[in-house]
Amino acid sequence: MQEVPVSDQIKDRTIVFSIVSGICLCLKWGTIKDDDSSTFEEQLVQRFIHEARLNGDAAHTSRALALQGVLLGRLGRYADAIQSHTELELVYDATKHSANISKSYGSDRAAQNWGLCAQWCDVQNDKEGAFKRIDFLVEHILPSQEERNIHNMFMILFPVIWVMKNHGKALQAKELFEGYIVKRFMEFYGKDGRFCFLRFFDIVLVLLELTIRDAGERNGDQTYEEMTDWVLEQEFAMFNDRAERLINLGRDGRSLVAEICLRLVRRPELSRSKRAELMEKGLNFARESWRYLNAEQEARRCVDYALRQVGPILEMLQLEEKIFSSSEIESNMQE
Repeated sequence: MQEVPVSDQIKDRTIVFSIVSGICLCLKWGTIKDDDSSTFEEQLVQRFIHEARLNGDAAHTSRALALQGVLLGRLGRYADAIQSHTELELVYDATKHSANISKSYGSDRAAQNWGLCAQWCDVQNDKEGAFKRIDFLVEHILPSQEERNIHNMFMILFPVIWVMKNHGKALQAKELFEGYIVKRFMEFYGKDGRFCFLRFFDIVLVLLELTIRDAGERNGDQTYEEMTDWVLEQEFAMFNDRAERLINLGRDGRSLVAEICLRLVRRPELSRSKRAELMEKGLNFARESWRYLNAEQEARRCVDYALRQVGPILEMLQLEEKIFSSSEIESNMQE
């Protein structure tokens, strides 16, 4: 449309918006190649915003601004990404626009920006800005989303729960995840239902439960032994390319498993043999996550938030390994 002189006179501009959105997703995942600065993608997003505003439709403008925020965040331009989100906040109204955005793009990609913005603020050490977005999301956006669209709800909440967890709100994060995702999935689709991220449900819930217990807030029904047996028995073969698209939402599956192992290996009531198995599995998954995320970072995927999560996990597991080995040597010497 940029090359056509009379393009500004086209009345129905919406025919190209879904196409442009799809092209941007292909650029995001590297299916279509761009330069290191994502020059073509940025130009395309700017054109999308221009066309959406000409169309005068707030739903499409919201989608375009969300695309801009995601791009800037992926490039590590967090201040610009937050500014872009501020523009989105002036346009988007979940009660008016969510259904139309989901109809045009498959899910409410504007609503999904709130959790990402919370992460951008977190990286900038702006806790107030992060929870301003989270509180608005919980109060005004989540209640307006289509209840049966579990994929949309998962994409909205997955970035949010890690910011909440990192700031001592794991209990509230777990309640949101259970209420808006797990229970609704069971209500609408049942135990035989299918969802590409279904096997992440247990992983997320176990990690949040362990975090809650470590903070002394609550003890759930599962014992540490039961959690240990579960994590050691699982192969977690679902960490494929599709599943690992979650890295743009703040965590990868391998780092979640590694952190579960880390939190369990610190439990003194577990046997040394179980703790040794947890140590080995946790280190393997943490190292795999670290290698994978660094490779993605080098490919300009900008997975900075996910890297910030797994780095300390790997370091703490390595420290626990040293402590564990030292205590084992001392025990052998005493014998």
